[in-house]
Amino acid sequence: MGQEVQSDCSNYISGGFVVHGVKHSGVCVLRSGGLSIFRYLDDPVDFTIQPFPLGLGIQLIAPYWANISLLSGSIVFGMTDEKELIEKANKCINDAFPCQANFSSIELLVVTWEKVAAVGGIPTQTNTFQVVLATDGDRTYVIFLYADNGIGWSASGGQHAQVGISIDDIKETHPDSGTPDIIKVATGSNVNVPGKYIHHIDVAPSFSTKRSDYYFGYFQNLGSPQLSIIITTQESELIPYIVEAPGVGYSATGFVTREDEVVLNLPNNLIATSNGNQGVYLKIGSEKVNVIGQNLVQYAIDTFLCLPTQASDTYVYFAVSLSRNGYFSSLLIVGTEDNTTVSVTSTSGVPSIYMIDRLQTVLIKDLDDLTGTKIVADKPISVFSGHQCAHIPTGVAYCDHIVEQIPPTSSWGRVFYTSPLATRRSYTIKVLAAYNSTNVDIYCNNAQESHIINEGGSISKALSLSEYCAIASDKPVMVNQFAHGTSEDNVDGDPMMTLIPATNQYDNNFQFSTLQGLPEYAHYANIVVLADDFQSDMISMTGCGMSSLLGAKEWEPIKVNNITEAYSTQIQITEGVNEVVHSDPDAKMTVTVYGFRRFEAYGHPGGIAGAQ
Repeated sequence: MGQEVQSDCSNYISGGFVVHGVKHSGVCVLRSGGLSIFRYLDDPVDFTIQPFPLGLGIQLIAPYWANISLLSGSIVFGMTDEKELIEKANKCINDAFPCQANFSSIELLVVTWEKVAAVGGIPTQTNTFQVVLATDGDRTYVIFLYADNGIGWSASGGQHAQVGISIDDIKETHPDSGTPDIIKVATGSNVNVPGKYIHHIDVAPSFSTKRSDYYFGYFQNLGSPQLSIIITTQESELIPYIVEAPGVGYSATGFVTREDEVVLNLPNNLIATSNGNQGVYLKIGSEKVNVIGQNLVQYAIDTFLCLPTQASDTYVYFAVSLSRNGYFSSLLIVGTEDNTTVSVTSTSGVPSIYMIDRLQTVLIKDLDDLTGTKIVADKPISVFSGHQCAHIPTGVAYCDHIVEQIPPTSSWGRVFYTSPLATRRSYTIKVLAAYNSTNVDIYCNNAQESHIINEGGSISKALSLSEYCAIASDKPVMVNQFAHGTSEDNVDGDPMMTLIPATNQYDNNFQFSTLQGLPEYAHYANIVVLADDFQSDMISMTGCGMSSLLGAKEWEPIKVNNITEAYSTQIQITEGVNEVVHSDPDAKMTVTVYGFRRFEAYGHPGGIAGAQ
């Protein structure tokens, strides 16, 4: 094993490896102290040393990224299947990630920068460090190793070394990265072993609904709606909650348990009709919760999954809607911190700047479709998008309220699966891009079509009751699913909108609630399981005090190029709290919850899981 290089690119790992949910075919070993990840072979590029994240299209694993001279020292790298080294790496990873036990690497890429000096530095001041990339084909880890007293310099050309991971717009860095103190990296650790750092990189850090602080609001429906939230938890003990809406003088406290969900009605003067103070704050004493918002008027109903507040490096969002009919396409922004600057750029490129405080709201509405409107904030915000009463497709009766909370682009994904809606003849999917020149492939019943869309651009595709689809993109996108108006097929239902989670937001269990409080609804759950995890007799559904395995259900394959990537089924469920569980703790699946009655519909994700 081993060869000396300045920089080199190749398909070192024969079976490929997964980074943030995407399989790659190779890496570039960089002279500058890193591994550059790529799908297809490309020329090596040593980027200018700069803070992480490096931006879309740049994916860098950096044990010590700096301007390195090879006038002294060397870079030695290669693949190894040596049993002793693989067992040692496996033990390091399993000890560091006990919940990922039984990881067993197929092969290792080992790269060592030995006694390398800084460009223009003192030749006797050198650094020795190593990176190990380990994969079993699905899971991927990198190990950073630093020799004892092996780091002798921190800067070259005035730029201090960067240490960590930069994948597109997401970073995971050492706290001293880019500072003079990075010279002490060999004395620290994230696994309690000085000089050793281990990162789990196959799953992207995601916007998980398993958090405890929520900010939300409601935009205009038709008439005078009943507003409410439904709180459920997987905890058996009493979990306290606090709800505050100081702008309208409302507050409430209470407890929720696994056995007793909370349906909390809210005053309808929380409806935002203009900019104001209609934000609502919910604090819950557990991360194992699910919160659903309801906006209910007869014949104009929808629900949304509340997404908790999470810190990020960027706060960028895009509006999504689907109708032009005389009612308003709507966008609502809720502040979570005082002195937040929010920029809203219309699809025509006209920006508007707002300064908002905690629980202040900004409402933007237009008779035209707001899809693609860009929202950028300097602090966390909550964004809700949809339509006051949408006809879907345009001109098809009847209209219905549609809404979802929109996650930031940093949590968008690249692979999605969609299923038809029970009892309905057709549905629509809408794919929205966060970046220019985004390549999107849509496979429905194994038939492929390809598109290129730019930032804020979208593709809408109407599909039949028999079409199961996979959506794959080379850059992050958001996917939403829409039900159609009842006059299209003359069965119960009307328009609704639901966010479709990406595969990096799948989990092995979801507890969720249907819409509650209205009679004569038929409630359904679409379940999608990744093909590698599919074993129907390991998946159970619990609702209304009863539990059953789903082995007898009919599961439809979702194929890409004749290869089954996932399986999907539709289940009619009871009103109230339900739970879907895969008995394999590492299995990945998702749930979409929806329901219909005459001239009405609702829908929302069963949950969004993230890397914990």
